[in-house]
Amino acid sequence: MKVNEKKIAEVGAKLDKLLEKAGQFNKYQFLILILFTFQFILAQFFNTGLFFLSSKPYVKPKQDSKSVILNRELCDNKNYDNDYSKTGSSIVLDFNIECDWTKTYFISISLYIGMLIGSFISYIFADRIGRKKSLFIIIPIHILSLFSFELANNKIFDIEFKYALYFLYFNIFFKGLSSRIIMVLLIIYICDIINQKDIPLFINVILAGMPISEFFSSYIFTFVDLNWRHILAIDAFLNIFLYILFLCLVVGSPMFCLNNEDYDNFVKNLMKISKFNRKTLHKEDFAFLKPYMSSKQQKSVFINFQEDNEEGDERENNLLYDDIYLEDNPDINIKEDLIFQNKNDLKSDFLIQAKENKNEPYMSLFGHLKMKDYSPLDLFKESQIINFLILSYLWVASTIVRSGFNIYFKNIPEYKEDFIYYVIMLFGEFIGFIFIYQTFTRKLSSFHPLLVTLLLLNFLIFAFGIYRDKEFNFYDFIQLFSIKVLTGSEFLILFLMTLLIF
Repeated sequence: MKVNEKKIAEVGAKLDKLLEKAGQFNKYQFLILILFTFQFILAQFFNTGLFFLSSKPYVKPKQDSKSVILNRELCDNKNYDNDYSKTGSSIVLDFNIECDWTKTYFISISLYIGMLIGSFISYIFADRIGRKKSLFIIIPIHILSLFSFELANNKIFDIEFKYALYFLYFNIFFKGLSSRIIMVLLIIYICDIINQKDIPLFINVILAGMPISEFFSSYIFTFVDLNWRHILAIDAFLNIFLYILFLCLVVGSPMFCLNNEDYDNFVKNLMKISKFNRKTLHKEDFAFLKPYMSSKQQKSVFINFQEDNEEGDERENNLLYDDIYLEDNPDINIKEDLIFQNKNDLKSDFLIQAKENKNEPYMSLFGHLKMKDYSPLDLFKESQIINFLILSYLWVASTIVRSGFNIYFKNIPEYKEDFIYYVIMLFGEFIGFIFIYQTFTRKLSSFHPLLVTLLLLNFLIFAFGIYRDKEFNFYDFIQLFSIKVLTGSEFLILFLMTLLIF
């Protein structure tokens, strides 16, 4: 059946007006922004700090008292002592794998595989289970994985645990998976409750949690004299406190409910948000959705408004005969007794007919398929495949450059010895975020050439501009700072482009 495009456009306009009336740039949105930014920082804390926990430690060659970073030659000769004053607590020292390059590299590989799989399956949680429900499931799992690092120990209560290292790999994998799903859920939920024009601002603030998390993790794991497992346990306790706030304050996503034609919860959740924002919604604000509801949905949805009209008669509270709707839509006749037998009937939902063409019924609000009926395979359809492949390539190229730079940057001894360099680099990424946000709000059409230019500049500076056959100097610092600004800009551009396209 063909959808009446004019009617869909009218519904879209009324929906925008309804969401705006409930508040899309108000107290609830800013409260969620603050909570989600803190959650993002906590979720990324281990990921951004893993490099310091798995990096080559400082050692003192036996013939020299000066500390150096461990290298293959020293490992082959085993002619060194660990310098715990500079390295501190780390995974490689705890498991004595500092000279086993394969086992050391597998620490990071476990995290990246977890993040990769988390990205692939996050749609199941976001679009099928639901944003809020998934957050309430995944965050406790994430907290348990943080506490589980206490068990990743060669000895537990003086009992030898010979599979401790493999348990560590599994836990890191699970940590990467859960943190990536949390990130996707936070981003999608915040986009559901704000106006599209405000997406760059809100996403910019949340993603700023990445360099903030990197700042704290790098400092704590480098300079704080505390076992890394205990640090992660503290992170878990902070997550628990934040989770309690989530339970008390976060409302289900109205757009998720609407996209799956769960009108009852759409109305309830939107009313909760409007009440928090001190806005008032009335029955007539939702009347335009009536033709797309079943009789059962109509009766249950509008019971929410009976308290506002206790003195009215039964007819006024009955959605099936809503005078306001009929006055606005005199050409609509509503079927009263449509009963749905199975899921296939629900896909076409409540049908109505126009007087001018009774042979062309309208379909449900979103056609035959609801949001939960889509899968990643839909990205390979003709209408999406080009955007999907181009964005996938850009994400891979940008991630390789960004990760490679971070590894190179963190291996420079001067940065581990003088934290002021790291603070300045942190501001470099913030500058990139601010630059892209300002560009985005002015010229959306300039994004594609800007992204390509940034990638090329990054590659040229990184590939040909930096040499380590000399002492680190101010020229090196300027180059590294420029790359930090560029990688921060690329990261935010790709995030915004992906959100707006898909």
